[in-house]
Amino acid sequence: MSTTTRSAFDEVNERISQAGAILGLKDGVVQALQQCEREVVVSIPLRRGDDVEVLTGYRVQHSSARGPRKGGIRFHQDVDLDEVRALASLMTWKTALIDVPFGGAKGG
Repeated sequence: MSTTTRSAFDEVNERISQAGAILGLKDGVVQALQQCEREVVVSIPLRRGDDVEVLTGYRVQHSSARGPRKGGIRFHQDVDLDEVRALASLMTWKTALIDVPFGGAKGG
């Protein structure tokens, strides 16, 4: 039994691969659907008393194929780029599912 855990973004991309196989999509199309269009990573130094803490923020834009990208911000001290990628991708599929003319994005 394997104890390795897959990342959230890997899990989302596995579902996209499964859907692509069911729909008979070409591998190149599936790969394009799995990619994020843009990622921005920022480091913000924050002075706290006599110390400086560096906070890291992320903004991932998954797809603009259906229109402007939408998505909120995940506020949590343990958020990482992989989680934000997964949430941005899921936002793309949620808006497409209900036929809202937006792509997906997320920040954290």
